[in-house]
Amino acid sequence: MLNLQSLRLKNNLTQQQLADLLGLKRKSTVNEWEKGNSIPNFNTLLKLKKLFNFDSVEYLLEQTIEKVICKNKE
Repeated sequence: MLNLQSLRLKNNLTQQQLADLLGLKRKSTVNEWEKGNSIPNFNTLLKLKKLFNFDSVEYLLEQTIEKVICKNKE
């Protein structure tokens, strides 16, 4: 299943490197997305789409939201 963490690892990026590429101040933001504790905003999703040449940003968003919903049910 494709998700942000797998995209990041496939591109040999650390959380800090991805945060830097996205112009984020903290790598913890990327960590929170990957754990499903929060989701990227729309502008960041567009940056991710461009960075990873990802055609379906909607799919990535769906996977992220699904992760958040599952985590909140626990």
